Amino acid sequence: MYGLSVDVMRPWAVLRTARVVLRSDDPRASRLACLTRVKGDDHQVFETDSRSVHWEEFLALTVQLEIDVHLGAKFSAKEIAQAEWCHLLGTSTNGYPQPEDTYRERTYDLSSA
Repeated sequence: MYGLSVDVMRPWAVLRTARVVLRSDDPRASRLACLTRVKGDDHQVFETDSRSVHWEEFLALTVQLEIDVHLGAKFSAKEIAQAEWCHLLGTSTNGYPQPEDTYRERTYDLSSA
């Protein structure tokens, strides 16, 4: 995945992005923390882009650690306006409460029930 994705995207002057999401207790997270921006509570999100001096190192490390990487691209407003077509793809879930969790308490006011 790493070589193909990078090689396919190389001809365009598009800002390439890479994103990894790991649970907070995943020991592999410590290997990525020095390379990228980190955020999250019960999980950690590592993001970088092709402008970073750590771009190639980040991708190589994710291959070495067998971590799935979400590769993407960022386009300028001008590039988007000039595009012939657009394909949107969700990159994450919102995490709405599920019925087996605290769905009722979070969704309804149960104080008068």
